[in-house]
Amino acid sequence: MTGPIVVSDCDAPHPPTVYVVEWNGDEPMYGCRCLICARCGHHTGNSNQGHYWSYCRVSKQEEWFHFCCPDDDCELYGVGGAA
Repeated sequence: MTGPIVVSDCDAPHPPTVYVVEWNGDEPMYGCRCLICARCGHHTGNSNQGHYWSYCRVSKQEEWFHFCCPDDDCELYGVGGAA
């Protein structure tokens, strides 16, 4: 069994699960289908929601739907999780 396919320009926290395959001659070219968050510029690893979730990475519980981007940049709790 081979390892995950690496997409060089994707910075999602986990290898993307959906790929676009284009053929360049005999070689396949892979790309992710991540949404790029307009707020923080990171790939989301999800093809339809961005970093807009009800689950909060900072409080570790369900909250109102809000942007909760990588590096604890949370719309509810501020940068670094400060209230």
